[in-house]
Amino acid sequence: MIPILYSSSETNFTANGIGWLSDCSNCIVTEALNGVYECEFSYPITGRLYSEIFPDRIIKAKPSETSNPQLFKIYRSTKPINGIVKFYCQHISYNLNGNPVSPFSITYATNATAALSAILSHCHYAHSFTAVSTSSVQSRFELKTPASARKCLGGMEGSVLDNFGGEYEFDNFVIKHYSQRGADNGVTIEYGKNLTAVTADTNISGVYTSVYPYAIDADGGYHELPEKIIELQTASSYGEPRTLTLDMSDKFKDEEITETKLRQYTSAYITANHPDSIAQNVKISFVQLWQSPEYKSLAALERISLGDS
Repeated sequence: MIPILYSSSETNFTANGIGWLSDCSNCIVTEALNGVYECEFSYPITGRLYSEIFPDRIIKAKPSETSNPQLFKIYRSTKPINGIVKFYCQHISYNLNGNPVSPFSITYATNATAALSAILSHCHYAHSFTAVSTSSVQSRFELKTPASARKCLGGMEGSVLDNFGGEYEFDNFVIKHYSQRGADNGVTIEYGKNLTAVTADTNISGVYTSVYPYAIDADGGYHELPEKIIELQTASSYGEPRTLTLDMSDKFKDEEITETKLRQYTSAYITANHPDSIAQNVKISFVQLWQSPEYKSLAALERISLGDS
């Protein structure tokens, strides 16, 4: 898809805006699960719309074959090199970085949909964002000090990801939260078929074999479980125990601290954050067979999207 350029104040993105950037030499979108979502493109200074392209303007580009066209806001440009200027853009959801959320709390166990809706409703500036979640994890949610709306989604202590876990899909102005994004459609990447390179990196520095939950009430009273420590699935996998001390006091702001509740909130934390998971990073390069003529009839069976297994 050829990118389309819009003004920074545009609200109708079904029209052609300022125009199609047909002189664009390349346009690359990079997206990571719960991470960066950016776009960069190169444009010649002799291009028809060069004088119209500058920071704060918006482009619409298609990130992948399976994604809807997405809006990206230009935030940076380079000096011309050989008559070509490179422009850097961030997904429109980054607008939430500049929209502060006032402190609030949900004093009962709730779901991610309610927490997301509360964040968006407590934003200082009016916006067009909505959110939905398919996660069934239950947790309390509290924002003690003002923070940007996007930070509340993930990237700080006490965020939605911190309390509920899960993975995001940012679809223009719709924030979609899943327990796990993507699916297993039986697609394989193999030697002799489509794999061209692979590198792997395993890191256990952040793995814990158990958690030690506790809570302190408003009067300074200390509470813990009778067994003190909850062993995780990795407990027998390492020579030395690695215990995460877990302060759950913020879960009991207006609620009596009981063993049952402490155990419940700890279980929810373990389910959402997986403190016993080993960090494994594998970088794979492969041929996109669904784009080759030989696999034309099997394209639907070979196509891979972000988050798929």
